[in-house]
Amino acid sequence: MLEFHVFIVVTVGMTVCRDPSEEKMVETFLEEEKVEESKRRKILSIVKGMGFKDEIARTSNVEASPEFGVVQDADRLDAIGAIGIARCFTFGGSRNRALHDPNIKPRLDLSKDQYMKKDEQTTINHFHEKLLKLKDLMKTKANLKAFVLFTVHENKISNCVAC
Repeated sequence: MLEFHVFIVVTVGMTVCRDPSEEKMVETFLEEEKVEESKRRKILSIVKGMGFKDEIARTSNVEASPEFGVVQDADRLDAIGAIGIARCFTFGGSRNRALHDPNIKPRLDLSKDQYMKKDEQTTINHFHEKLLKLKDLMKTKANLKAFVLFTVHENKISNCVAC
């Protein structure tokens, strides 16, 4: 049942709590679903600890459980899908970020502080700084296989569109 509640939390788009109100929404949902306290704590721990910035800083305090791996991998698979890519472009546009500037090079070996400093970056650089690195950060073999198959399929589509 823990997996079901983790799935629901991810599905409703609360994979990373960015502020206390989002965390409270997740807590309220779990309480309304009558999830026992120990499971609620585990789910909230997973949700709070799965961010990319925490992983590159190696500051995630989450126990490396199978549930954590599955949830984090699901979030990463979502990030490289069509909706995730559209979200990336939408975010860049909302911040008046240039789509691409050949004079602004991607930051390839980022610390958490560098990653969080978003000024003078382009949307395309985000692919090099994060999205294209996700394959090497996958936690489960099944989702790594899905990631590889998905990116092969996406590359075929991209090549067809470019023709």
